[in-house]
Amino acid sequence: MQFYFIREISKLIFGKRALSSFRQRQRWIVRHMPLFLCLAALGCLTPGPPRYKPADDRAGKPSYSLSNNRSIVRDVSVAAEEDSQHQFTTSELAFEKDSRGREHAIYVLKAGEALYSAVVVRFCGAVIAEEVNVLAEKIMAYNGIKNSSMIPTGAKIKIPIEYLGEEILLGKKTYRSSSSTRASRLRTPARLGDLHVILDAGHGGTDPGTTVRGWSEDEIAYDVMVRLKRLLERKGALVYPLVHDADTRDTPQSGRTIKNNRNENVQVTPPYKMDDSRVAVNMRVYLVDDIYRRLRRSGVRDEDIMLISIHLDHLHPSVNGVMVYYPDAAERPATYAPSGNIYASYTESRISTIQYDSRENEQIESESYEFAERLIASCKRLRVPVHEYEPIRRFVNRSGRRWTPGIVNFSRVRTSVLVEAANLANNGDFNRIRSAQFRQRIAEAIARAIF
Repeated sequence: MQFYFIREISKLIFGKRALSSFRQRQRWIVRHMPLFLCLAALGCLTPGPPRYKPADDRAGKPSYSLSNNRSIVRDVSVAAEEDSQHQFTTSELAFEKDSRGREHAIYVLKAGEALYSAVVVRFCGAVIAEEVNVLAEKIMAYNGIKNSSMIPTGAKIKIPIEYLGEEILLGKKTYRSSSSTRASRLRTPARLGDLHVILDAGHGGTDPGTTVRGWSEDEIAYDVMVRLKRLLERKGALVYPLVHDADTRDTPQSGRTIKNNRNENVQVTPPYKMDDSRVAVNMRVYLVDDIYRRLRRSGVRDEDIMLISIHLDHLHPSVNGVMVYYPDAAERPATYAPSGNIYASYTESRISTIQYDSRENEQIESESYEFAERLIASCKRLRVPVHEYEPIRRFVNRSGRRWTPGIVNFSRVRTSVLVEAANLANNGDFNRIRSAQFRQRIAEAIARAIF
């Protein structure tokens, strides 16, 4: 049919039957209209050239060359090697280079999202207010944005590759799993009375920590700690507080405010009055190690010893909710030995040096992470807000360097976590944490994660 149509057209134009008048051409078109319709239908049914799909290429599937329509199969091993260079924790990030060859990721801002929390906190690994603000300004300059509050929904925010957080670039493998010890860590109700929990409340003495409108971090943390201590002891656990407040003792505070005092001490022998915040942290580390060694010598299993430290954050105001730190095996030194003559005056710190084993460090990192997961899940069940993007962390960036809280980073206890119960710079968190009922709920969430 196609050949017949071409022949008829040729005759019409070049042959003896070439039509000269308008009426003749009109009659010819009407007479051949069925032929036109048939050819149009055949054209719709005939498959066109293969379409090129960029997504197929990244997936390692056959794609097509636009130049010659031949199928080109990408080598899967080459694709895997190339893709491993930029692994992202979320499919919402795209990756490209600009005209100058600079690499950056692209995030499309959603309705209700802000540059600070949805981009800087989420993808750059920054939570400290100063760090967030500096990175936000750099990203705004890179994108030519002058006012962060005027960024429209759907805007494509370019994030230079060097600003992305390490966890984003390297993928979501955040801990070293140790399956050989998993079965032994599963606790049964029959062994609840054998659980030993070392509890800590951050800061204290001359160091109140963050203070917002008369509420100090050390007093809030201590109140959560004594509430948790009561819950654990009711379950039959043996609890070892690292610090003691001579004013409030073991009594939870339920007033409209909690008075800030300086009567806290670290429970070493003799007790250390917290006159120096650096020494107070080091004394805690020595005390934890002393308790751990005594328990292990008495036959207590590693999986029956835990360390939980309670703190409160002062981060960027856009961040809220519970955040949990766990030890980073890669960042732990071979030994811990702070300098100073003061440590010779206390029984627990006279050992001078604490040594670490790399295999034990990996087990501590793994088991601490797994408990942190249970803790975050417990908070969610009790409707305690948690950090939106990354509630479990090995470290945060401070002045371009990794920072992990020393109390867990230098702990040899198999399960060691530090709980940031709230961000005092966030209005929602600040209003919640002032409630005695909410502080009790946080303590219950931690206790339920343990039992």
